[in-house]
Amino acid sequence: MSQWVKAFFSHLHFFTHHRVPFKIFSN
Repeated sequence: MSQWVKAFFSHLHFFTHHRVPFKIFSN
């Protein structure tokens, strides 16, 4: 469970900080 939560927050952190670059690549 701890590993799952860690991975979840890790992805959440990544997408939160890289939302703009992903938007640019989407366009």
